[in-house]
Amino acid sequence: MSLRVADIVDNPAMRTRVLAGKGGMDRQVDLAHATEVDKPWEWISAGELLLTLGRNFPESADEQMEFVRHLAAAGIVGLDLAEGWLAPPLTSEAATLADELDFPIIETAYEVPFAMISRAVAEATSRSSQVSMILQMYECYRKSSLAHRSEEQSLLDLGTHLGFELTIINTAESQVLLPVRHTLPRSIAVRIRDMVESEPLPAVRRIESDHRGYLVVPIGQESLAVVAEADTDQVDLMVLHHLAALAALIAERHRAQSESTATSGGRLLSQLLDGVIDRELAKEGLAVFGLETGPWRIICPSGQRTSDLARVHSALMRNGVPAVATLSGRGLVILSLASTEWSDTLLIDVLGPDACAGVSADVNALSRIADGAREANWAREGSRAEGRRIATYAVDETLFMPRTVAGAEAAVASVLGALIRYDNEHGSELVHSLRVYFDANRSWQAASKLLGVHRQTLVYRMQRVSELTDRNLGDVHDVAELHLALKAKDLLDRT
Repeated sequence: MSLRVADIVDNPAMRTRVLAGKGGMDRQVDLAHATEVDKPWEWISAGELLLTLGRNFPESADEQMEFVRHLAAAGIVGLDLAEGWLAPPLTSEAATLADELDFPIIETAYEVPFAMISRAVAEATSRSSQVSMILQMYECYRKSSLAHRSEEQSLLDLGTHLGFELTIINTAESQVLLPVRHTLPRSIAVRIRDMVESEPLPAVRRIESDHRGYLVVPIGQESLAVVAEADTDQVDLMVLHHLAALAALIAERHRAQSESTATSGGRLLSQLLDGVIDRELAKEGLAVFGLETGPWRIICPSGQRTSDLARVHSALMRNGVPAVATLSGRGLVILSLASTEWSDTLLIDVLGPDACAGVSADVNALSRIADGAREANWAREGSRAEGRRIATYAVDETLFMPRTVAGAEAAVASVLGALIRYDNEHGSELVHSLRVYFDANRSWQAASKLLGVHRQTLVYRMQRVSELTDRNLGDVHDVAELHLALKAKDLLDRT
């Protein structure tokens, strides 16, 4: 049995009359819901009758018309205003609009409590179809779990069962979590992010774009929501909230799986960098990530997000990049296929707008993974002064610096080799003193103060530097060679 709006009006005990929208009197009422929130269409479902004392009903004609439009677009059955309470009079413009939309606006007498209407609707209305849909959703999820389907496939199964596209997003970053191959427009994700920056998400937020409707429901976990592409006036709010509960389980399983996968991939790459894993065993491990066959490339990035391996791994998956990553003593190291095009756009999406990276030359053997990491570090460090976001080893030029590790090692050995050997043999600090001398812009007073030695001691040390390197500290050409050799040594020490 079901109840129509007309049945409420025709019942003399309800003391209710029609103000506008008589064409919609045959609408079925699933539930009568009383609320005074400012945007009730974000808190009640399609098929429900809104009961209000009028605190949220605006006074001006334009605002009343907008209020009616939102209710009608959300599939709300009708509006019931309490006579003699807080509601301003219904304007003729709003009444005309309600007539055009066949949206019933009714008024219940002051003496009649809304509880009478709610009880009458509850007694007359069966919610068996709603309960059935909710139970079917849980059964769909149970079957996916028993079949050991991935979190992504579980979400796709739910969407297929309900008949619309589902997407789980991080609302704070406008990033899609699942599914990886999503169809949600980027503009919608950004729009949702902008919304949550100004106020929390309500029970459901309805969005219209390009003649498509989207329902955004917070999941309950920080900054996560499930987005359903569906007709916004056809989905029950209770069903959506049960869907959000299932989406929360899927998101948590995905997070745990991502962390586990990132950990195992990081452990494998660490073993490759240290050279402590059997070659065949390494290939089996890399096969899990689609990396069993080279050539490969090493990427060494810097940026604020480089310490979160699970997040990096999730972003790589989202972009369809086969890769493993680990944190070494010199920062984040990523192993990917040489065929992967590391563009500025990809780097920013994975590691944020402040990221920069060095990319190694092609690595054709697993035994050269550590060499590739050194090359990538060199490319990154050597290009920072140039303001380049991505630099490739031995390809991208760096002003006044060797392009390769081998070239840098040769330069350091040629210019500073004797100085370094002297320090190692005598426990002296001539290299360090020279670096401080240059950092102080060759000021004897400033450099000696930084070193904590007498000025004459520094003068003696610089004389020894000149003798050992066969360079004159008064000659611009010799000073430039020493300075650049020191910079190359610093880069080598960091790679």
